[in-house]
Amino acid sequence: MIELTQARGPLSGWVISQLRGSPGWAAAPTFEGLPRTETEVLASDDLHLALYLCYELAFGGIEGVDERWEWDPDLLSFRAALEAPFESAVRRRVATAPPVPVGTIDARLRAVLRMDSGPSLSRFLERTGTVDQYREFLVHRSAYQLREADPHSFGIPRLQGPAKAALVQIQADEYGGGDASWMHSALFARSMRA
Repeated sequence: MIELTQARGPLSGWVISQLRGSPGWAAAPTFEGLPRTETEVLASDDLHLALYLCYELAFGGIEGVDERWEWDPDLLSFRAALEAPFESAVRRRVATAPPVPVGTIDARLRAVLRMDSGPSLSRFLERTGTVDQYREFLVHRSAYQLREADPHSFGIPRLQGPAKAALVQIQADEYGGGDASWMHSALFARSMRA
């Protein structure tokens, strides 16, 4: 379980204030500060923290927060209002991305990697990264890495055939192939502790 954190703005502030109380008594949500442009939506720490907290209720809960909040209608409506502009921004970005060549999954993934012209963060950290830079990297990646495989599991029931089999195989690896000490989230947690 994670702990409630400090708000990053009015959206996450509203979620945090509600989660400190009891479900069913939600105050009217405020959309003050809702990012308007695609860039603002994609970069808003406030919006993404609010969404993260809403999603975390389904993944493992939040320390000291009533688990019934997961299905609170007011909180779900607020979450949907945050998801809409985020999903639209992501769809616009994907629609303008260069097409990926048709082929095997392996070839397609390699083609996507070749399209990235930016510097390699992992190569920089490997060659010249300082301890402080590693710490900062781990902090920024922790929210994702410690839950990396969990959201993908929601997709398994929605797939069929080869796509389903491939995702299950990937998930088995993410979860350590049956060995809890090899789960990717556990490996990342050990890196953080080190």
